[in-house]
Amino acid sequence: MTESDIVLRLVSSTESNVDMRTFRVLQVIENAAEELELYRFSHPMTGNSIGTTTYKRKNLDTLDFETAGYIEWFSSSNATVCFGVDEVPIRDLRKIKNGSQSRRFKVAGSEYKWKIGENGNDLFLYVSVLIQGTDMWQPGLQKKDY
Repeated sequence: MTESDIVLRLVSSTESNVDMRTFRVLQVIENAAEELELYRFSHPMTGNSIGTTTYKRKNLDTLDFETAGYIEWFSSSNATVCFGVDEVPIRDLRKIKNGSQSRRFKVAGSEYKWKIGENGNDLFLYVSVLIQGTDMWQPGLQKKDY
């Protein structure tokens, strides 16, 4: 792990009878005793693939969780993701570009790229950053398989 990496751990609910779209996102902080909970995703147990998953982001100033957006599911593989005021079809989050194994998408003027790590288990999110007119990919979030 490099100094610029943000490593996240996705934690499924341990409660019984909970939809698999209900989980927490924790930031793994190197040399820290505890992980920092950043997001909470919640989906009601409906018994079918449609419905709305809401997600909340921790406000690090107030330590309260505030609604950040939602995912409106039309089937198990078709949905619209709302990032604040921007709505993006889930198919756009999975777009293949030029035969690459990475997936790219744009939100609020920024471009993001999902890429599977060399070990086949890690998932990386890179953010496109414009530096003096040159488009560069910077590491963003990293999901480690624990």
